[in-house]
Amino acid sequence: MNEFLQGIILGWGVAVPVGPIDVLVMSYALKNYGKALSLGVGAMFADLGFLTLSILGVSQVVHKPFVFNTLAVSGSLFLLYMAYNIFKNARRDIYIQNTENSENKKRLFIKGFLLNLMNPFVIIFWISVSSTTAKMGNHLILSLIGLFLGIISWMALFPLVIYKSRTLLKKSTIIALSYISSLILVFFAIMLIYKSFFQAA
Repeated sequence: MNEFLQGIILGWGVAVPVGPIDVLVMSYALKNYGKALSLGVGAMFADLGFLTLSILGVSQVVHKPFVFNTLAVSGSLFLLYMAYNIFKNARRDIYIQNTENSENKKRLFIKGFLLNLMNPFVIIFWISVSSTTAKMGNHLILSLIGLFLGIISWMALFPLVIYKSRTLLKKSTIIALSYISSLILVFFAIMLIYKSFFQAA
């Protein structure tokens, strides 16, 4: 049971720090909880894949410069694309018709998945996490279950709190937060390129 609790805490440690996914989840949660949740779940599925590959030792291939740099460029471009979409739709009505929710949720699931998939630093992070969980030996399954329960709980509760609080915010404040979210994603895109091509040099 101790390993299970350690897994939950590690899951919170993975999900809580502010990164591009959390910024995106927040921006969508200001308008629609289901969309924000779909985005977060998509990112979590990418995390699950990375953790599995890390345990199997397959994801070490990301350390090859060509693979790493290709992922960095792709991830940066995808972040810029998401930032543009948030900026473009910042002034849209908070309440969105139910008829478009189903399609958008599927798209956002894919976007969340691709965003984590294209970030080489996320892959490297999961390589280090897999080495931590591997040390738990026979309790690895309990640790992994706790890990993903921790991530799921954050991905479900974080956008819910934002969504429930949106009625306390003025529309102008929500629009401003959308613009700020867009700028933050641009910052993450620039930092991804900087850390990949310049800081390493």
